[in-house]
This record gives sequence, C-alpha cells and structure tokens, in this order.
Amino acid sequence: NRGERMETKGIDISEWQGNLSLDDFKKIKDSGIEFVIIRCGYTTYGKSKLKYVDDYFENNYNLCKEVGLPVGTYYYSCATTIDEATEEAEFVLKLIKDKKFEYPIVIDTEDNHDINNSKYASTSQASIGKTKLTPIISQFCDVLEKNNYYAAIYASTSWFRERLILSDLVLYDKWIAQWSTSVNFEAKYGIWQYTSTGKVNGISGNVDLDYSYKNYPEIMKEAGLNGYTKETPEIKEYTLTINYLYEDGSIASPSLVKQIVEGTNYSFASPDIIGYTPDKEIISGKIEKDETIDVIYSKNEEPVEKPSFWKKIFNLFKKIFNFFMNLFK
Repeated sequence: NRGERMETKGIDISEWQGNLSLDDFKKIKDSGIEFVIIRCGYTTYGKSKLKYVDDYFENNYNLCKEVGLPVGTYYYSCATTIDEATEEAEFVLKLIKDKKFEYPIVIDTEDNHDINNSKYASTSQASIGKTKLTPIISQFCDVLEKNNYYAAIYASTSWFRERLILSDLVLYDKWIAQWSTSVNFEAKYGIWQYTSTGKVNGISGNVDLDYSYKNYPEIMKEAGLNGYTKETPEIKEYTLTINYLYEDGSIASPSLVKQIVEGTNYSFASPDIIGYTPDKEIISGKIEKDETIDVIYSKNEEPVEKPSFWKKIFNLFKKIFNFFMNLFK
C-alpha cells in the first residue's frame, strides 16, 4: 500500500459521457473535482475479443491536461488467458505512450457477460474461476509495471472476494466499487468508487464518483512513473579553503578542498576530517556554502592525522620491541 494517505474527490468517465468540451472540464474542475480517471479502451466479449480505443480517450486526456486536472486511465478487460492479458497490456502501452498520468493505469475486471448462456459463458472472466483469473489480472499489471507504469485493479468488493485471490494481488493497489455510504472491505485500497449516479457540473446525466486516499501525483513524479522522469536534486558545488597558519600569522601551507555532493563531509585526511586544531582535535562536519577555515600551529607543529586503532597497536608493539632491544644491548 504505497504512498501517503489523504483524501481527494474524483470522477471516472468514458465515451458514455459524450464529447465533453473545454468549458465542460472547466466546470468539472470548478465543482470541486480534483482528479479524473478516463477509459482508454476496452475488449469486446465473445470469441473474437476485439480491442478498441475509447472514442473520447484523446479528447478527455488533452482537456484534463489543459485545465490542470490530474488524470489516470483504465482499460475494460475481457482477458481469460495469460496471452490475452499480455495483448491487452501491450495495447494499453501503445495508447498511453508519450503521455503522463498522475493516477494509476488500471485494469477493469468485471466481465460476466452471458454467464447463464451456454454459448458464451466459457468466454467470460466470471466463468473461469478465481484460480485462473487471478494470474491473468496479475499478468496485465506485471507488463505495465515492467514498463515503468503504476498498475492498479478495479473491481467491485464482491468481485474481489468471489472472483480473485486477494492474497496473490497484494502488490497492486485496489480501486474498489461499493455503491454505499461506507466501505465493507478487508483489504487495503487506494480509490473508492462510491456511486454510479453522481451529478457534477459539466456532465449531463449520471457519472461515477470516487475518493482517492493516496497522493498519487506525488508518487508518480517522485518515483518517475507513468511517463514522468524521476526528479534528481540539483547538485551544488561548494569550496572549502583551509589555511594552515603559524601563531605569528604567517601561512604555513594553503589547502583547497573541493567536493561536489551537497551536504557531505568535506575531506582533508579521511572522509570525516577537514582539519585539525592546534591540540590535534579533528575539525569535521558539513558545509552548505563556500567557507574558509584557519587552523593555527606553533612553529614546530605540522598537521598530522590522529593514528588509527591498529596504528596505535603497531606503535605500542614497536615501543615494547625497542624497549626489550635496548634491554639486551
């Protein structure tokens, strides 16, 4: 369940809402809608299972972008085999190429056409059983995620329970449909479609209304998903100049230390050392701007690194050795 929890109000639309205009989308946004999930396409049921683009997918996408409404997309699936799920996912990849989506790319699984008709029943998702359908839905999502998209699954709460194995789909966000005033669902979900008879300015007739509980736009932009490029922090270069001075003010030796990564420890003799005080205490830390440090020594002192633990052990043995050597001379 990825992302910070929050609540925003949205709608989901398809060609069934008609040919919406720029003015319609302005009214939708002004009415308080904060995101739109649009249908990009669908597969027809039956043996042919033809794939089509939603008539107003391009129009709805472009106008959402023009008015500044975050957008996601869904595809109505009729896949009943792994190969068909792969074909649907690849079809969606072509439709969404070179576009940016702030909300997930969703597979809509609810195909129960002619469940009681012997001629077509074996070709519907509802007829094949959860053991077969679950990996099919997972395959669609896997193809999308391998192509750097954020996949999710849409279904009713009853469909999730009766037609899918939830424990096998924990990697993917759920967009649940439960048309009521509250949710009765045991699994985590990112979006809730709470009615199919909503009313929104700019849309004639009914429209699906949704709540999102994640900051999906932030997830997509920070992770570089759904057409976005991962944002990399600006690299800044700072210069640390260390002047080694004698007590009379004359310069013993100047040292210029440069590192590229902002905020890291600037190094003199080791990764966490940038200089020494007169009593050989290490000066260490970070710098966030160009800085100059003066380190003062007496005439008979030179900046020397503190010995490491093993160096101290070596020196101790050396002293012991020299002691015994002098003893037996």
